[in-house]
Amino acid sequence: MPIVTNGGWLGHTIDDIKKYCSNVTNELVLKFDGDKLVTNRSAIDKFIEEANK
Repeated sequence: MPIVTNGGWLGHTIDDIKKYCSNVTNELVLKFDGDKLVTNRSAIDKFIEEANK
């Protein structure tokens, strides 16, 4: 499972991962506002559920 972190602009990184790792079918983007997670918890739960299939 590829993992990407950044502090700004990802550019074409996600497209490259999808190109070279064709088995990646599920992605999760965690967004923060300072130290507060703003990604919806249901999106995280859905990602985990899909990853465990």
